[in-house]
Amino acid sequence: MDSGVDGSAFFSDQARGWFWYEQPLPPAPVPPSMAAESVDKPIDRPVDGPLSGEDPRLALERLRERLQISLARALLEPTPEHLRDYLRVNQQELRRAGAFAGAWQRLLWSEPDLDYRLRAPVSDAAVAARNQARAATTDQALAALARHQALWFFFRADCPVCHRFAPVLRRFAVRHGFRVLAVSLDGGALSAFPRALPDQGAAGRLGVQAVPALFLVEPRARRARAVGYGYLSATELARRLLSMGDAPIPRTGAAAARPLPRPRTALFLTGAPTGAPTEAGPCGAGPCAGASG
Repeated sequence: MDSGVDGSAFFSDQARGWFWYEQPLPPAPVPPSMAAESVDKPIDRPVDGPLSGEDPRLALERLRERLQISLARALLEPTPEHLRDYLRVNQQELRRAGAFAGAWQRLLWSEPDLDYRLRAPVSDAAVAARNQARAATTDQALAALARHQALWFFFRADCPVCHRFAPVLRRFAVRHGFRVLAVSLDGGALSAFPRALPDQGAAGRLGVQAVPALFLVEPRARRARAVGYGYLSATELARRLLSMGDAPIPRTGAAAARPLPRPRTALFLTGAPTGAPTEAGPCGAGPCAGASG
């Protein structure tokens, strides 16, 4: 057994003890690839110079290797000559990187199609302007969607999440002009929708699996698509509705449009613009295919 491995060297050389000052070990031999390059050997050509037709991949690899060799030599043998050699090579690489960054910036100034900051600004003023324009576009798109489609809201009076979500939905509907038909699965009501209708089979026809549940309804086509279940913020509501408004209506799968049940009364609560009737059919004050008396 190697006595140095298990710590028994002390017992075989007790006279030496633990605390003798000993000469340092000789430096590790330099690998042949490193020893081949002399410390004082100058760079074969200026690092900052042109490539002169050389393969850029090979030139870049050569520069990296030169930097790594200089760093390794300076770490293993930190003599003034080795440190000086490494610092010179490192400064050359820093100058090259600075030249690259400067050229990059100047190109972006003259080529706006390459500047991603024009699409995703970072300054406070530009971000505020983008958000304002985006909000205006969102409001217009939602108002256009609300002119032809409505929302059906299924809830239970004993559902705490429904009580939290109902005011959010009501404010969202009033702001963007959506008409909301609130349907109670247990016959109760919510303060945000006090005139909710009792469920008469619509939840089963639409496959409502949990509450609160929200559906986007196309009354004239008598089609409905699930917007989502659970609590949804106003921002998430807008995102989902805009996505559904732009996307083609799926014909199969869980997101497919479902035929609307024919309720006895089509009473849409709130969501009407100021001055508009608050009690109307899915298509407004007039009759439509999705409502019956």
